[in-house]
Amino acid sequence: MRAFCPIRHRACSHGPGRAGYRWTKARAACRFEWLERELRESKLPTLLVWGREDEVFDHATFATRFKELLPHAEGPLLVTGRHFLQEDSGEEIAGEINHFLDRIEGR
Repeated sequence: MRAFCPIRHRACSHGPGRAGYRWTKARAACRFEWLERELRESKLPTLLVWGREDEVFDHATFATRFKELLPHAEGPLLVTGRHFLQEDSGEEIAGEINHFLDRIEGR
């Protein structure tokens, strides 16, 4: 099983002889193996909300991966905003979260 790695190598199989950029990204991916493991096991109700303009974690890569790890999750819901959605789209997100909570609580 592969850990999530943007350069798609096997988990922790990256050697220091690789190009510095690729090596750094691979080491970072290996650090998140625990997160992937926990997310795969989670059955908690989940709403994935992502900023369309997120320059840190682009939705095409990361929101898609979170959906793979949490197939029961609703979303990903793409909203206007960058990485700090609570600042860019606070009211929109609050409304979506309230609707989500109403649905899971049967209101």
